[in-house]
Amino acid sequence: MVILFDTGTGNKQRLINITELAEGYTQNHCTALMCLHAYTRCDTTSAFKGVGKVRPLKTLQKTPKFAAVLSRLGEEWNINEDLINDLEDFTCAIYSRARVHKVDELRHIRIKELYAREDQLHPSKNVDLGSLPPCRRSLEQHIRRVNYQVGIWKRSHIPEPDVPDVKSGHGWVLKDDKLEPLWYTGDVLPQQLIDITDDAVEPDSDDSDADCLYQLPDMPDHFSGQSSGESTDSDTD
Repeated sequence: MVILFDTGTGNKQRLINITELAEGYTQNHCTALMCLHAYTRCDTTSAFKGVGKVRPLKTLQKTPKFAAVLSRLGEEWNINEDLINDLEDFTCAIYSRARVHKVDELRHIRIKELYAREDQLHPSKNVDLGSLPPCRRSLEQHIRRVNYQVGIWKRSHIPEPDVPDVKSGHGWVLKDDKLEPLWYTGDVLPQQLIDITDDAVEPDSDDSDADCLYQLPDMPDHFSGQSSGESTDSDTD
């Protein structure tokens, strides 16, 4: 059987022979590409804002070990800590920081790059916090949603697959009879950061004009922020 992909319109319409393309890759790599599609945004999963599809694909091609990591998605309905850690490593790599292996550490580095001058943080309205990588807690929920979607795809050949309830630890919650992503668990900010922001502006200062400075703290063990680094919009490279 030959699978053809009809794409484009008008003079740019063409048929792409998917079967022929697949023959040029190993089965493991083809599976990884399917998983990568879900990991970087599909109809049911969110995107990493500003990252797009091309950069993760290039990362996968440059570092073959990630093909084995991505291919493990969807094998089991419940993911283990080792897979989360390996995907966290891949997430840092798609943000072009292959030497960093923890997203919380990467967020801290990026905040210092964007805000810090002489070890002090200077608030700025010109920085999009959504462009930061997700914190570990948010990333874990994203991975759970991706794993659930890939698990369904991997069982698409089964007439009546045994699919667990999506609300049972798979990154989704029911609110007002609507299914919504569970972006993170726990508090929005660590208390350490709440204390810092409370002290950043003097009570009698004009919030709109205050040039607030505060000393850059050491990174907490579980640094996180309100911005998840994920977007439901389609981002491009």
